[in-house]
Amino acid sequence: MNGSVNQDSTPHPPAEETSSNTVDPASQINTEQLHAQTATLARETIIPLTQNVGTMTSDIRLVVRESREQTRQARIANASLKIIAFGTTLISLAILIGVIYLLKDILALVVISFLIAYIVSPLVDLIERKGINRTLLVIIITLLMLSGLAFLSTVTVNSITGQIWKLLPLTVESDFEDDLDRSEIPESLRQKFVEGGVTLSQNATIAVEETGNRWKLTDTGNHRTYDVRKEENQLKVYETLGHLADLENLHEHLVDLATIILNQTPKFLRTPLLNYLEGTDDTAASTKVSEQASVQPLGYEQVDALVERMEARISGFVLGHSQSILNAIGSSARGAFSVFTTGVIILFLTFFLLNSGRQMKKAFIQIVPNRFFEVALVLIQGLDRQLGDYLRSRLIQTVIISIIAAIGYWILGLRFALLIGIIAGLANLIPYIGPFLGAIPAIIVVFLESRFGLGWSLLAVITLTLVIQIIDNAIITPLIIGKSVELGPVTTIVVVLLGEQLLGLMGLLMAVPIAAMCKLIIEEVWTEFRGYSRSILVGH
Repeated sequence: MNGSVNQDSTPHPPAEETSSNTVDPASQINTEQLHAQTATLARETIIPLTQNVGTMTSDIRLVVRESREQTRQARIANASLKIIAFGTTLISLAILIGVIYLLKDILALVVISFLIAYIVSPLVDLIERKGINRTLLVIIITLLMLSGLAFLSTVTVNSITGQIWKLLPLTVESDFEDDLDRSEIPESLRQKFVEGGVTLSQNATIAVEETGNRWKLTDTGNHRTYDVRKEENQLKVYETLGHLADLENLHEHLVDLATIILNQTPKFLRTPLLNYLEGTDDTAASTKVSEQASVQPLGYEQVDALVERMEARISGFVLGHSQSILNAIGSSARGAFSVFTTGVIILFLTFFLLNSGRQMKKAFIQIVPNRFFEVALVLIQGLDRQLGDYLRSRLIQTVIISIIAAIGYWILGLRFALLIGIIAGLANLIPYIGPFLGAIPAIIVVFLESRFGLGWSLLAVITLTLVIQIIDNAIITPLIIGKSVELGPVTTIVVVLLGEQLLGLMGLLMAVPIAAMCKLIIEEVWTEFRGYSRSILVGH
């Protein structure tokens, strides 16, 4: 009983629990197969993919490293290229300046011929389109230019000579001889002066010379002196400053000229000048003449002694340097012949450029590589436009300045107002210093001939020069020339000085446009060079 009870009391798990913990062999096999397939799939796909990602990462790193290296090498090459280009530019510039300096005389002729051809070329092209042969047309235009130059030179010389001789000789009837013994000027003589273009002031006086056949007429109102001399039973009036070509009486005219200059010179300059003329540079050792000149005007006799002393000095210098003077005369003769040959060469070059300019331009374009064809074409068009605008604007500016200056000098009463005005207009072509150079002839005329006194006349000329410059800089230059060739003040001054050293006067006139064209060339070349540098960086 006890045994049976104990057996019955032993707990037994429920039937359901026993069945749930029992593993189905088929299910176990499927799970193992799934794990095996998953492991196989991982080995066949994920692991190779991971390996490929690693390989790709390594490749990317290698490509980046190589790209950085190539970029660094390209930058080094670009920097080296810039250094080489800069050095080559400097060397080329130095060689170019040296060649220009060595060939400056020839280049000056070429530049002049080129400018003439450039100015005349539009007219030739216009007439050629009418059906006229270009060569024949160029020959005709060249001959016309030669004739025009000769005519202009003749008219200019005659105009200058006419202004000089307009005042002299002024023939006076012989019946004035008795009237001239008096100190006052007869009214009929005044009328003769007016008819001859000379107006005497009311306080003009006549001094009788010791020779008896010569009278000195001094106009104290305008500091002019005239000689009244008896020649061939006639009385003729000569102005002192205008009759220096009278070699027979050259000494007297030099004395008269020196008298006027010394008496019009400011006192603080007169004493050292007299000391020099008297043979001493010591301003403290004033002689009687210099002491007297400080308080009253110099007389004819005093200046005559000074002129004789200077003539003796000049004679001694001529005798002591006769060989050098003969050489200088020979050089002058060769120079005159050189001027003639220079004119012939310029005409020949101008004819050649006008007749063959198109062929030269086409030949230049044909030798340009295709890579730089567009740059060369743009460059040629830019240079043509810039040079044309500059020349036309400068021509208009020169004409306007010449007219204004001539009118101003005419109002001031200066002789040769038209000629001095033209000189001022041409000198204005030289930047900055040109206007002051153009005022020098006016100052010289004022110094020799003064209407209002030396100080006021100089002040009037200086004021007129400044007014012209204000008009030019404030109105003419901005409206006509514009900013096409602006290089800056410092650059302009350096360029002008360099041009004067290389090509002389032609360099002074053409330095600014040549520098502007060089600037345009450098800008175009630099733009092309930067594009070439970028192509190196990107590998094209």
